[in-house]
Amino acid sequence: MIDEDIVLRSEVVLGTAQDCLPSTIEVEYSLDGSSAMTSQNADSGFGFQANVSSGSHTLDAVATQLETDVSATDSVDFALRTADDIDGNGYLDDPFGELNRDGDRWIADSLLGSDPRSVQMLVWAKRCDGMDPDTPVRVYIENPTDANQLLTVAVNRDILACGEIGILIVSFADTLHDLLGSDADSLGTAPEGAAAGAAYFDISVIVSDDDGASFSEIAGTRLADRPVEIALNGLNLAAGTDYTFYAHPSNIVPDTPTGFSLEATGGSWNREGVTVVNSTTTSIAAEVTRLSVFGVFAAGGGGPSCAPGGSGQHGGALGDVAVVLLALGTAALLYRRSRRGTRKRS
Repeated sequence: MIDEDIVLRSEVVLGTAQDCLPSTIEVEYSLDGSSAMTSQNADSGFGFQANVSSGSHTLDAVATQLETDVSATDSVDFALRTADDIDGNGYLDDPFGELNRDGDRWIADSLLGSDPRSVQMLVWAKRCDGMDPDTPVRVYIENPTDANQLLTVAVNRDILACGEIGILIVSFADTLHDLLGSDADSLGTAPEGAAAGAAYFDISVIVSDDDGASFSEIAGTRLADRPVEIALNGLNLAAGTDYTFYAHPSNIVPDTPTGFSLEATGGSWNREGVTVVNSTTTSIAAEVTRLSVFGVFAAGGGGPSCAPGGSGQHGGALGDVAVVLLALGTAALLYRRSRRGTRKRS
């Protein structure tokens, strides 16, 4: 039996894409039938901390757009259990064996430097009947040393071919040494103008076409027409300076029986395949057509784009609510979940 303080979050999906139209969203939660918390803090993913034991649970959420009183509800059934990470690197030892149902999620911490590295792994499968969900594969993960800094990564399900299974792997740490350990010393010279306080992260996808008996990193060419969406919130960027994500090559190395490890590879920091779509002094979002280590650095040209402002602020009208369960605890956690939802006007 495990008993963990974990962070639960929700994602509010808006019905129209009218950028910068102010809209305040409030999310009210109940966990296993008991009222838990109300949040208007969109920057934190409407998160709240709850003490959760191993076994089955139900999280209910009601999101309301306060200006119109339009509301949406969603409910997620999930189970919490542990799984093996023998070498303590934060990655599952048997990733395709443990994450064996679409939506299963692994969450863990590891220590390679002076501060922890947070890891999430999320599995999905490409159906051959064309009945895949419309929503992307999405991970929300906190900076392990700054809970206000939240990274969101969204991957198009269609980067997989019929019958393939993929696992999105996101690693997040305060420094490059916390992210990569001694491997950080082999990275190319970092660009000037690193954003103060912005953490570093790696995004990888492994894919198997034989039910997990073997796997490899997905080919970068699959992202050319289906870029990965990334957003980093909770920043404190200098006003008047334009920022972007720089990327450096990395590699997932299979390692039996401990699964795999993340390693730096040769190359240099550059902005190839990175398109910034939204930036403010507190957040930056981009579309990328490569999987690698990323960091936030100063860049010339452009300027901040129109973006939601303030906690709870969104643009457009309220649409469906997607409740996404996340955690950051001392134990490795694995989630199983199913979904159901409704929409109504009050």
